[in-house]
Amino acid sequence: METRLETVSMPSGVTCGSVEEALARPTSTFQWNRGGWLGGQFGCSAWMLIAGISLIPSDLASALICVASFVALNWIGQSLWRQRDRISAYDGIQYFLLAVSIVYALVITTIQVRLEGTIDSFGQSTAMPWWVIGMAPAMMVMFGLREWLFQRSLHGLREEDSPPEG
Repeated sequence: METRLETVSMPSGVTCGSVEEALARPTSTFQWNRGGWLGGQFGCSAWMLIAGISLIPSDLASALICVASFVALNWIGQSLWRQRDRISAYDGIQYFLLAVSIVYALVITTIQVRLEGTIDSFGQSTAMPWWVIGMAPAMMVMFGLREWLFQRSLHGLREEDSPPEG
């Protein structure tokens, strides 16, 4: 069987890209993704809205702190999303998790100190486990390690791909 190659002409202004572009590797293990970002953002903050609504009858100040924290965290998340062309996804998630750490500490401490495990209007205990405050910093460390390992392997591969000197 005979193999035949044909030349295809492209319209002006249209290119197929270079071999280097086709073989380019990602520069980070994290990539901006609308569903991932907004889902994570809302998932980290939704409980504060629910807590705020359920605390209105028992402690209005705590309820307002919860709702304001929900709004603030989502505002920070949206601000970072809008800056995705200027900051990397890895930096964005680290900044967001730093904000989550601060907001969680504020909300959980407020609830623990002001309500001391009382029962809310839905019959649920308002006690919040203190370890929740450590979840975002733990994720920051985990993501940092993941990115560090990725960068280490990326630079190792690039060194191997370069032609030997001499």
